[in-house]
Parts: sequence; structure tokens; C-alpha cells
Amino acid sequence: MINNTLLVRSITSTLLVVVLSAVTSVSQTRPTLMYEHIRLGLAASVDQRFLQADFTSLPRVTSCCLGFGDEQKTGFSIDGIVEVPLTMGVTPYMRVMYTQLGGDFSSDETMWAYNGELASRQLTVRHDVSATVHAVFVEPGASFNVGGFDIGLGIQCGYITGTSFTSKESIVSPSTITYRDGSRERNVQSGFLSDVRNIQFGVNAGIGYDFTVPNVPELSIGPELQYTFGITNILQNINWRTNVLRLGVAVKYAIDLPPTYKERYGR
Repeated sequence: MINNTLLVRSITSTLLVVVLSAVTSVSQTRPTLMYEHIRLGLAASVDQRFLQADFTSLPRVTSCCLGFGDEQKTGFSIDGIVEVPLTMGVTPYMRVMYTQLGGDFSSDETMWAYNGELASRQLTVRHDVSATVHAVFVEPGASFNVGGFDIGLGIQCGYITGTSFTSKESIVSPSTITYRDGSRERNVQSGFLSDVRNIQFGVNAGIGYDFTVPNVPELSIGPELQYTFGITNILQNINWRTNVLRLGVAVKYAIDLPPTYKERYGR
């Protein structure tokens, strides 16, 4: 955890130095006309979540599972974007994003069961946990134009707004065996996740390319590919982080920046 904290502080400090240096430069000389604007946009993406996990049960949830491991889950994200180009190569930005961090965990276990007739049979039991985690992130960062491509790096700070889960244990095989109550499922539970670590941090890197819409130079549309490395565990005292790969499309519209006092009044 100490290493993760130092990593966040180091990257944040680097980004602040880049942004402040650019701001200082711009305050001394106004940018050229083509950069006297701010870009507002929206982005939508398809996500592939990589759940990095190693735990036996959720907090305060009954489970006989030997352990859950890494899983994957497909989802989506929606972003609001603000970009302020400062020079031909550096663009500070701010994103506000809704996304999900949860997924489905499953683990099979082989055991022997007594059938009541002085005999035992081997059976396969499956432990399932499905967790939903809603979150909103704010991402300050900067993008750098390299050969027409925008390469960005940002720090994500988020808040988990809501959670839920379902879990159960079921007999997969053989089909002739049931639990004592005649059911093939037990420990069926649902509710809200406990011991949630609401504040989340991550490091995001991405690449994108903007295409100007013909006859509408203020409007651009383009693909973007991003990867977020989750630093914070979703739950306290549980080893579970979520990394996310995003492939999406961003639409941006440029509006003029207000004139400076000197430009407006000539003094």
C-alpha cells in the first residue's frame, strides 16, 4: 500500500509540473488563434474489465469456497470531457466518467458426499459470486500530440456510488445428488457489499485520433483506446482490484475562449 501511495504521488507531481509549466508559458504569450478555444465532448466506450482477485469469501457472507481468482467482465463507460489546448503539443484535460468495477466470480470444488447408504460419491460443487459496483471518476491529466495522435496520461480519483451482490453454492454433478432439503443449491444470499473502500484511485493511459467533420471545423470525432490500472482494492482487507481496457469513440466541439482584458479594452 505504501508503494502504491508513493506511485500516485510521484505521477501526480509529474503531471502538475507539466501543466503548471504550460500555464506559465501561456500566461506570458497568448497562443495563436487556432488554439484560442476550449473543447467540450462526450465519449462512450466498451470496456473489458480485468478483475485481479484472490479471496475466499466476501465480507460477512457465508461461503465454503476454497478461493476465487482472476476473472473478466465486459461493460461500458460514459465520459464527459473538457480540453484546453495550450500549445501545439500539450493539452491539459479533465474527464468525469461513470463506469462499473464489478464482475462475476466462479470456483469449482470436488468433494465426497455420503448418500445415506454407507457409500460415498464424488461430486462437483460450484461457488458463484456476482458483484455489481457503480463508480464515478474524475480524471485530470494531459495529452501530448505525437504525429497527429493524442497520447494521454491521467490520475483517476473515484467514488463508489452503489454496490450489490448475489452468491450461491450449487451441485454441478452428478445430477442425482441434492442437499438434505432436496435442493441443488444452498447458501443463496444477496444484498449490498460490506466494507467497501469508497475512495478509488487509478492511473490511466490512452491514445486517440481526432477527425474533423467536413464543413464543421469546430466538430471532431475519433476513436480512443485507454487502459486504467486500478491501485485501490474494491473492499477493505480483500485482495480485489479492477483494471480496465476501453475502446470507444469521442465527440468534441470547440468553442472560443473569452478575450483577455487587454484584447477587450486595449489596456
